Amino acid sequence: MRQHIVLLQAMLQQDSFAALRSPVQELARSFAQLESALREQAQTLEAVLALLALHPSDASRRHLMQGLLGLQQQQQQLLA
Repeated sequence: MRQHIVLLQAMLQQDSFAALRSPVQELARSFAQLESALREQAQTLEAVLALLALHPSDASRRHLMQGLLGLQQQQQQLLA
């Protein structure tokens, strides 16, 4: 996806594609924001998995699993 955006940005340097510059730049910004949000969620997931390993009690697992479900819902909303 990133390669396609870079290619589009390079094409937009040509005058014949001038009308598309703004929409593609907005797409690139949106993609960067989504990528950042997904990276943050991945880091949070890694932390939750580490906590699961450290706190094997059922109550801790239930609490952490609820947090994971919340992250999954956020990710689905970001991708929608």
